Amino acid sequence: MLKEEPAATPDATVPELLAQFLKQEKMSAPTSTFEVTYWPCSDKYKQNPTMMEKAFKQLLGPDGPGGLNQIFNGIDLEKNNAYAFLNWNTIADHKAFLADTDKQVPFAQQFAESEEGGIEHATTAHAVLATDATLECLRAPYTEWARVKARSDAHVEDISRVVDEYIDYVHKKTALPVNATYGPAAENPQELLLVIGWRSTEDQNNARSSDEVQQIIADMVKVGEFEAHTVQLQEVVV
Repeated sequence: MLKEEPAATPDATVPELLAQFLKQEKMSAPTSTFEVTYWPCSDKYKQNPTMMEKAFKQLLGPDGPGGLNQIFNGIDLEKNNAYAFLNWNTIADHKAFLADTDKQVPFAQQFAESEEGGIEHATTAHAVLATDATLECLRAPYTEWARVKARSDAHVEDISRVVDEYIDYVHKKTALPVNATYGPAAENPQELLLVIGWRSTEDQNNARSSDEVQQIIADMVKVGEFEAHTVQLQEVVV
């Protein structure tokens, strides 16, 4: 049902990169695999982002897949895409669900009833992230997330240094975000997924407009390509 992007041929494996991240203080806390799936949302969904709660609750219920802890869903501020963030113990738990027809088909049917024929043209990515910090970001009033990919002449270490600068700036010099964290993408070790929780779009804009962040963004463009979106999410409660 949910198609994963093909894995790239990396210079290092995901376990090797994860080991590097775990050595850092910000990743000393417990981690889990977070999935983000997004797709062009229908007008029906835009009018009622809670319409798929029944389908999500089915996933979190006793008949749902093992290893799934939380689900958050919502729409980006541009109202172009719908989002679902899922917290899995490991990526293997998600893959086991995708391979289990008995568990997947009833959910897909419920989803189709909610989203006018189901998810079309969906994009899915996974990253190993610090669990508590990521949950704080997803529970914030506004969640900014970004996919940051190293350019062909750069490496993931290059973009991680710039992302570190951004997180250090917003934490230490503005104290504006609820939290922020990032980790290696499972599909492509040359890519990072960044998640930041904001209390308001004003706080977010103030941080982005500073000279320091503008310089960080300029540094990022030199070594990486990125897409960033801001989403309002709600947690699915069973």
